[in-house]
Amino acid sequence: MSRIEGRTVLEFQSAADVWGTLDSWAEEKQYKLKAQDGMGRVYQKGKNLALPPMTLSVVWTGAAYRLEAWVRFPMINRISSFGMLPAEAVIASEGGKIGFIPRDKMRKELNELLDKLGIPRVT
Repeated sequence: MSRIEGRTVLEFQSAADVWGTLDSWAEEKQYKLKAQDGMGRVYQKGKNLALPPMTLSVVWTGAAYRLEAWVRFPMINRISSFGMLPAEAVIASEGGKIGFIPRDKMRKELNELLDKLGIPRVT
């Protein structure tokens, strides 16, 4: 499979109110809360062919936060790309040009969140 397969993963610590900042960012960027428990949350934006689901998971591990960001390409997108798109794709730019539009959009939005949390940007 291509180099874009997988998820972009960051582990970080922050003095900021991570959950409050995350909720505010999600509302501003129109990400919907899809799952939540005492340790983490999952947000998603998009759900169709034009904008494949962009997903963000943040979990408190007990020592740090673990953030995972990815674009999930529905089967129809993968078939129409002749199998070049994986089920899940990283948002980091080093993943190449395949599926770059939703990956680039999510990377830009996520970098705004990372700036608010004082964490280095995803490139």
